[in-house]
Amino acid sequence: MSADNSSGERYLDLPGGRTLAYAEEAGNISSKTVVLYLHGAVPIGDASKPSPVLLSKDVHFISLTLPGWSNTSPPPPSTSYNDCLTRSDMTALLTHHYSNSNIHDIKLYISGRFVRRCPSADLVRGTYDKFPFGRCILGVLLMGPISPFRYHKTLPSA
Repeated sequence: MSADNSSGERYLDLPGGRTLAYAEEAGNISSKTVVLYLHGAVPIGDASKPSPVLLSKDVHFISLTLPGWSNTSPPPPSTSYNDCLTRSDMTALLTHHYSNSNIHDIKLYISGRFVRRCPSADLVRGTYDKFPFGRCILGVLLMGPISPFRYHKTLPSA
């Protein structure tokens, strides 16, 4: 079940009493071409105004809040961040929207920021048993890739 608030943010109840916050600010919510936007650690590149090019492609644009941020519950102590993101949150969100669809009919594009962790890449690297919708991923757009470590002379070596 999802609920809305006045800011347009919606909430999806997850197992274990957790909540996933997301928004569908624009796009065609019945489209089977889905763009998932995952924010980064800084507020640069928010998704409140999706590209007109994307919208002209008749996509369903979903911007979500990652586990532990703002109104999305943190992962349970017994669950890794990756499992929480893939197995729980993303799978639940897409199943909520596309429960009556054949999973193979969905075209999924992942978009997001890259700052130390890359949730977008975590979804792509995930196994299909953890993230069945991984079979639907057609592309990934990293909107702020980190520069190579050799350019960061002040960072301690690993």
